[in-house]
Amino acid sequence: MLWIRAVIFVGISLLVETTPLKSYRIVGGVEACPHSLPYQVALILDRLNFCGGVLVSTTHVLTAAHCVSQNPTIEVVLGAHNLGQYEETQIVIYDPIIIVHENFSASELKNDIALLKLKHHIQLSAAVMPVALVGEDDDLSGCSGVLSGWGLTSYADNHMQNKLRKVSVEVLTDRMCISYLNSNGLSDPKSYVCTGGFDTVFGAVGACFGDSGGPLVVKNSLIGLVSFGDETCEYGQPTVFTSISYYRNWINKFSGI
Repeated sequence: MLWIRAVIFVGISLLVETTPLKSYRIVGGVEACPHSLPYQVALILDRLNFCGGVLVSTTHVLTAAHCVSQNPTIEVVLGAHNLGQYEETQIVIYDPIIIVHENFSASELKNDIALLKLKHHIQLSAAVMPVALVGEDDDLSGCSGVLSGWGLTSYADNHMQNKLRKVSVEVLTDRMCISYLNSNGLSDPKSYVCTGGFDTVFGAVGACFGDSGGPLVVKNSLIGLVSFGDETCEYGQPTVFTSISYYRNWINKFSGI
């Protein structure tokens, strides 16, 4: 079963929500070195739900459309590692302008991309830094990428991680990704990037509930945003991302990047 699910934010912990709207947490992997992924963003939605995001300029954050399409109030948390405690590196910006792809379809899992325009330029630091975007024609099949987030580690788990985690995942070939998407009745495969669900070190690897909208970075460039995957995250099925290269023109149109 494919899914996109949001998670409920309650104080320090996050609990799985049982509504149709869904989000993604990192399966496998390790705790990231604090502030080593300065582009990672946390999004607290309506003070209850949680998604990931990616800083791409001093005024813009990318995330999944399904996280923000219902126009929630948003707290954008930059420079965070441990969401369970105050950190001097953290910057919180409220109520950005939400720009959802005009052809986003939650029912068909299409065009799952959105921009958040911050109300003012942020001060960059070692803990807060935008990531470069992949080129339109770059082929990174077979490359290893870094997936990161605060999401769940398994379907059965019901608490978010306080500390940011990361895992290395392999970018699948277009043919393998198309095969996986077709087997689940999805079309328009060029708008997606897929990563494999297993490696020899951690076993099952990938995104899970609470990671939606978070980054997949290869060779220091953002290539995907967590969109959806199998509901049983720990079973090692592929994770599917919105392709950044496919949407470069759309991103440029609304952000100038």
